[in-house]
Amino acid sequence: MAGEAECSYEGFYQFRCRTNEQETLVRFFQEHGNETGFQSAQSFISIGAGDGHLDSELIRNSLPELASYTGIECGHQMYGHLCATLQRRHDERRDSLSTLDVRLVNSTVGEYPGPDGPVDVVFMMHLLYYFGDERCSVIQKAMDWLKPRGRLVIGVVNKGNILQKLANVGKTNLVSWVEKIATNLQTLGLGYTEYEVVHEFRPAGCDRRFAEFVLRRAPVIDAEADEIFNFLPTQYEPGTTHIKHGTHVFVIQKEKCR
Repeated sequence: MAGEAECSYEGFYQFRCRTNEQETLVRFFQEHGNETGFQSAQSFISIGAGDGHLDSELIRNSLPELASYTGIECGHQMYGHLCATLQRRHDERRDSLSTLDVRLVNSTVGEYPGPDGPVDVVFMMHLLYYFGDERCSVIQKAMDWLKPRGRLVIGVVNKGNILQKLANVGKTNLVSWVEKIATNLQTLGLGYTEYEVVHEFRPAGCDRRFAEFVLRRAPVIDAEADEIFNFLPTQYEPGTTHIKHGTHVFVIQKEKCR
């Protein structure tokens, strides 16, 4: 288990360093603050907060009214990085983290009892892949935590994303994650708005070492590292159609629940 956690964090770190995903997501939530609820949110729960780098940047740049933040992370190693990131930002007093009510929880979604009261935004970025048939119950649980007119914001790889392509290596007829989540939301009777945020690989952003981490991090992939490496661009190529690296964002407002 410890080895799996280590590979997961290393792959996570590699991907963060080798793409501009974090920067483009921060910019997206700045530009779509009203639609996502970020502009006016005073309370925010991040499920699957990872190492805290994206969340801390969102707090600093995209959540101007935020008063309380809860980060939930089930991985023990990742949780350690989450605590270190938030503590470092607090100590640096670079942003609102120095006065924010911060609660960090090392727990699964199922074990977490829920917030003390309803919140403005629940955030799930690249999380729902890990839940299989339990996705609907996770979504419903998150909706229950929201205030009226609160937003649930879900991010998954877009249809042409490199990770979506990797998940299809050696397999056929796999439905994209965008379509899976849309089906789950429709099953729950939830209305939603969709957005696509396109990212770039940094120069020489992908190499065999990165491919090996991706392979170990996603054991559902039935492939060898060489096969995965063939899918990875050495850098982002504007105008290409065979590789479209991005995040698909769903925004669900609570009052739209039917």
